[in-house]
Amino acid sequence: MRELIELVEASKDDLPEIYCDLDEVLVDFLRGADAVVGGSFVKYDKAERWNKINQTKGFWANLDWKPGGKRLHDFIIRYNPHILSAFSGRDPVSKTGKMKWVKKNTGIKRSNIHLVKRAQKQAYAKTKEEKPNVLIDDYVKNIREWENKGGIGIHHTDVGKTINELKRLGFK
Repeated sequence: MRELIELVEASKDDLPEIYCDLDEVLVDFLRGADAVVGGSFVKYDKAERWNKINQTKGFWANLDWKPGGKRLHDFIIRYNPHILSAFSGRDPVSKTGKMKWVKKNTGIKRSNIHLVKRAQKQAYAKTKEEKPNVLIDDYVKNIREWENKGGIGIHHTDVGKTINELKRLGFK
């Protein structure tokens, strides 16, 4: 039995590290943003929509889970995942608000939470040993940049599809 446990632990160690985005993967940003602006966030004037979000106390910390987000979280949490999310330069409290959301809703430890500028995400594509990491992200540009840096990208459009892709990589 001990050999089996050691084998399982060794195979877990060989898996890539998982980096998971927040907005539109785990967190329902657009639904929350639509509610704040009273319509379609993406169709709203850019300056005005961000002004409304800035004026909404606790916006980031109180967003709802994306449908299926908890299912994805529950699948990846056993692999000690990282959160890799871009903070908004248009909202000075987005970084602290996202941190509060992660602390309140997940079991992910602080050292595995990376809130960065969008363009900095690709810097996490590989480990120090040059092994590829996995990024789960809804934004195709992030996936392309990640893969160009040697990482494994999963373009998140559906929880079932994302979990199947993780299983294909050896995550069970």
